Amino acid sequence: FRDRRLDIGHAGERILRHLAESPPGGAGREPEEPAILVARDLTPADVAALSGGKILGFVTDLGGHTSHTAIMAQALGIPAVVGTGDASRRVATGDRLLVDGGAGTVLLNPSDEAVSAYRASLRPRQEVLEEEKTPIQRPAVTRDGVRVTLLANFGNEQELSLLPASDVDGVGLYRSEWLYFNRPDFPSEEEHYASYLRLAQAARPKPAIIRTLDLGGDRGFPPAARRGRLEEGEPNPALGVRGIRFSLERPDIFKRQLRAILRASAEGGVALAYPMVTSLEELRRARALLEEAKEELRGEGRLFNESIQQGVVVETPAAALCADHLARHADFLAVGTNDLIQYTLAMDRADKGVADPYESLHPSVVRLLHGVAQASRSAGVPAIVCGELAGDPKSALYLVGLGFRSLSMALSKAPAVRRAIRRSALAQLEELAGAMLECESAQEVRALTSRKGRGAGRGRPSVRPAV
Repeated sequence: FRDRRLDIGHAGERILRHLAESPPGGAGREPEEPAILVARDLTPADVAALSGGKILGFVTDLGGHTSHTAIMAQALGIPAVVGTGDASRRVATGDRLLVDGGAGTVLLNPSDEAVSAYRASLRPRQEVLEEEKTPIQRPAVTRDGVRVTLLANFGNEQELSLLPASDVDGVGLYRSEWLYFNRPDFPSEEEHYASYLRLAQAARPKPAIIRTLDLGGDRGFPPAARRGRLEEGEPNPALGVRGIRFSLERPDIFKRQLRAILRASAEGGVALAYPMVTSLEELRRARALLEEAKEELRGEGRLFNESIQQGVVVETPAAALCADHLARHADFLAVGTNDLIQYTLAMDRADKGVADPYESLHPSVVRLLHGVAQASRSAGVPAIVCGELAGDPKSALYLVGLGFRSLSMALSKAPAVRRAIRRSALAQLEELAGAMLECESAQEVRALTSRKGRGAGRGRPSVRPAV
């Protein structure tokens, strides 16, 4: 009920903002000078609207570091700290803020000396970032010669302009939801096709995986999807009509997207992945609809890739535990660690009260990931990790040790992950993974992995006055 209340609140706020011609967060018109936005909460659509404007960064009371709002900010390169609890009450218009998205801290009204000291501390980091901006054209290969494929996640087509100049091996996750928001109706087949065609052309000759429509949860639903049965509301959106469930419930909308993906596949290595699959029956129904779309396109004389790759996004315990069954009927598995962790631990990733920055180290999560890697190897199909874990250098190493050979992450994270992999040996990583599987608590796993060096870990977000 709380999530639905917030969802309805977001819709009402958007209506009021449009009437007032104001930007997200209720802050009035876009500021004349660059500023930091402080709000109780922002939706992923709100964050997308901030890109390219005067808002340099944002701070929110609600949210978690793996929420879709945080992921969108990271993808767009917007500095952000979410889940502070009370920033909107403590910060007033005109206050000076120092926002460190990496550390998860906000400094309120810092002195000039504190700002200068912080800028000085950034110089080494900025030098590394500048170095990483230049493609080095070196593969992610361990010291003992094992190749790891690094792919990029994209949340909208505006980000695709960065792809040609990068040295990633392709697109591991293209989120298609952005096409559905900020509009009263569903996108047409031609709108889908135009977007996927740009993706195929930007990635060519490398592969590009499109995740089919994944609505619900903390993403919410666009206005068009609320009509009909969804108007009645859902007691728990995270466990309701999400991902493939919505697509199978609305085959007319789903086939519109499938037809567009198929048409774009004629232009490059386009593949698709079905999200939130929990059973083999759901996968079979999705594949049957794709065959129907193929038959329609054949009848119209349209070109497409007859053998387009179809994958399953493994992001529930049900899918992870049945990964061996799914792998026999899919061309690849894509592991969505953000939701997999949330559903495994019954822990809302957007709720800072329960979301633990070390949740990914829970023994149950480690064992599920290991099982998926084994299932993919036994079936002879690739397994790609697409969640936030893949973009953290330390976590990426233990994923490789568990058996994964493809990682997909925000484009900006690829250089650091590549560097970590090139400095490591697979034999050592497999030894680490084996020891992790024997641990009985997240604390034991944390102590074990800390000996491999400090990663890009996140602390609890905080807002504190300058001292």
